[in-house]
Amino acid sequence: MKNVKPIDQCQAILSEMEAVITRVDPEQVDRMVDAILQAPHIFVTGTGRSLLMVRALAMRLMQLGFSTFVVGETVTPAIGSDDLLIIGSGSGETATNQVIGLRAKESGARLALFSIFPDSTLGKMADVIVEIPATTTLSAKPGRAVSIQPGASLFEQCLLILFDSIILQIIKRKNITDFNVLLMQNHANLE
Repeated sequence: MKNVKPIDQCQAILSEMEAVITRVDPEQVDRMVDAILQAPHIFVTGTGRSLLMVRALAMRLMQLGFSTFVVGETVTPAIGSDDLLIIGSGSGETATNQVIGLRAKESGARLALFSIFPDSTLGKMADVIVEIPATTTLSAKPGRAVSIQPGASLFEQCLLILFDSIILQIIKRKNITDFNVLLMQNHANLE
């Protein structure tokens, strides 16, 4: 087996991510930022690695002073009217996410979705959606990006990058000039 240099694999992954990110609709991202800025409380959920990515978003939002919670944690309060539930789901068909999304909507909350498939079950429920035109092993279709990576890695990586971009947009819109000072005021100190 030929040895592959890690830098070559990293460059291939970065190229895949760039191909996907450049196809994300900036207006969808702007609507998502609006939804975050308008929500009294923000809840996030997903499954698997997508959950890890949305947890990273929740952490940054909390550090910027937003009232943010991860669904399923013991200290997560009830979601209410005008709150926002953000779901990261490549397929948009994960059953547990559908149940959580439905309960949020029944409580009067808005549903925001990051997904490969805007026409999925969750996509049809969502008030705000950002389509990430990536692919997974189970969703490779014509017109979608092709990935050398296993599973939904490409979607999950693009999700994290988009979340960091959204944080930068929030910082700009709120005119936060010294965001690292604010971040450190709310950063965990029991580490």
